[in-house]
Amino acid sequence: MSENEKMDISIVIPCYNEEMIIEKSFAEIEETMSLLKVKYEVIFVDDGSVDSTRLLIKKICSSCENAKFVFHEKNMGRGKAVETGINMASGNIAGFLDIDLSVSAVFIPKFYTEVINGCDVVTALRVYKILEMKKLFYNVIRLFLHFGYRTVLKLMFRTSLKDTETGFKFFNRERILPLLKKVKSAHWFWDTEIMIRAYYGGYKIKEVPALYLRKPEHGSRVRIFKDVAYYIGRLFWFGKELKKK
Repeated sequence: MSENEKMDISIVIPCYNEEMIIEKSFAEIEETMSLLKVKYEVIFVDDGSVDSTRLLIKKICSSCENAKFVFHEKNMGRGKAVETGINMASGNIAGFLDIDLSVSAVFIPKFYTEVINGCDVVTALRVYKILEMKKLFYNVIRLFLHFGYRTVLKLMFRTSLKDTETGFKFFNRERILPLLKKVKSAHWFWDTEIMIRAYYGGYKIKEVPALYLRKPEHGSRVRIFKDVAYYIGRLFWFGKELKKK
């Protein structure tokens, strides 16, 4: 892959301390993309990992001509990592997926086709499947919060969006770049902000149902009470931000 070669699709993978899963997940992505006969690139954006993630990224990229990377010198947030990747992408379509593949890479061709067919933004509408009974209470709480958040968004911002927070989104890159410049959130709220701004901007958005399967071996960085407080604060901030326009 030459440095200036134009791609059909760019897949951004934000990373933070992913040494346990990065190689296996990348192999799954490569397997899916080998079946999709298009020019593609995978862009790793490491957001200040302190384990061996960066060494593994270099290893992957040295053996795969479709992969490249950029390293943040310090942790800047998942949203900022995605933004970095999309800005450096060369694909007509650019998107990202969470490296744990809780939404499988097998959905990439479907999302690619939807953007090709005219959508500006295509995101996963997560269909939950709970595997571990021993974590049933925790997973039920997460599901309750997910639907609660959806309701709050609908009431506050009057949108029909059902799942703004999913870590599986693909964009018409040319259309999304101007919107990226307006987004101020750098962390998890980035997803909500980009989706609400796209909705108000008249972008053609499609939410595609996709199985969400939290794999026990991958763990979770969700901290329920802390995250709830964070999102409530950001929602009120963003509501005031939009009223300034």
